[in-house]
Amino acid sequence: MLDIGWSELFVVGIIALLVVGPKELPALLRTIGRYIGIIKRQAEEFRNHFDEAIKDSEFEQVKKDFEDLKSDAQATVREATRDIDDEMRELDDVRRGVNRDLSDALEDGSKSTKDGDVDDDWMDEYNKTILEDEQRKQANGQVATAADDDGQVAADDTEQPATEGADPAPRESQKAGAGT
Repeated sequence: MLDIGWSELFVVGIIALLVVGPKELPALLRTIGRYIGIIKRQAEEFRNHFDEAIKDSEFEQVKKDFEDLKSDAQATVREATRDIDDEMRELDDVRRGVNRDLSDALEDGSKSTKDGDVDDDWMDEYNKTILEDEQRKQANGQVATAADDDGQVAADDTEQPATEGADPAPRESQKAGAGT
């Protein structure tokens, strides 16, 4: 630290002995020791405060980094939620459009069958069944679709040739027979 060797200390000690005298030398050394102790304690206290300040600044930096990460994560979740909500709205609009188109097609089909190609009673019964199912599903809070339990669109049933006296709900009777 100060590069003072034993020979320099010995010279300083002899000069102090000559200046102060042998009687006052122990009291002088005690006083010097006290001051050195106070200086060491102050230096240690300063070092501790300095280390705490560094730790606090590091802690603040880490805390700031975590807060930034938290806000980024929240923003990402909000954006993903917004995107999902938008997609759900689009799918709901598509579903409504498909239901509307299907209902229009069924209504148009029932009007075109007035020519005698398909039994009017069967078509009316089928349309009522579809509308009742949609109303029941909406009342239960379910998404109303025009698909049956097999995932087949109900419009597929209109392609089957119908004869007079035919069962108005052919799929229902087929399912009942298949389930047992």
